[in-house]
Amino acid sequence: MFTNAGLKDYIIELVIREDEVSNISNVVRYISLILSPQAFCLVDRGSFRRLLKFCRPSLSERDIPHRQTLRAEILRRARIVEGTVRENLKNVPSKVSFTFDAWTSAPGDPYLSLTAHFIAAPVDRPNAWELKTDQLIFQEIQGRHTGKNMGDILSYALDRYDLRGKVRSFSLSSLFLLIASAGWLVYQ
Repeated sequence: MFTNAGLKDYIIELVIREDEVSNISNVVRYISLILSPQAFCLVDRGSFRRLLKFCRPSLSERDIPHRQTLRAEILRRARIVEGTVRENLKNVPSKVSFTFDAWTSAPGDPYLSLTAHFIAAPVDRPNAWELKTDQLIFQEIQGRHTGKNMGDILSYALDRYDLRGKVRSFSLSSLFLLIASAGWLVYQ
């Protein structure tokens, strides 16, 4: 049965699939997408809204969510997933290893991604180890790819997910950036 709430879900599905929302790495990417001012311009375009009304003549203008409503809903869902990841990491008895990488997009914007790697096992089966990964950060670096800028982001992520005491190792494809970032983290 058609509902207005269902319409919002279908429009969100145009941007992201529900199975992708359960994965923090995708949520992190979508958060960076929706913080972009042009991310949901399609939803507010007259042609798109007319198409929806053509497909469902009973829709009124106020039945169709605007981009700010969709943005708020995606951020709400992202906070839920992030809370779940934070809780899961809090309960990990082992150390956590991290991989991170930094790069520059075609327009010249620098980004950093941080992924946590750890071993988890059910409480009732402690020998049933399973390697888990969660992408914690995918964000634009303010300024250049310096060790300080990347170290600040890594430090923020460790604090945000309460992982300072659980760090096993950091790994990065560029040895120079790894040394510079690690140096900044140790300095902190």
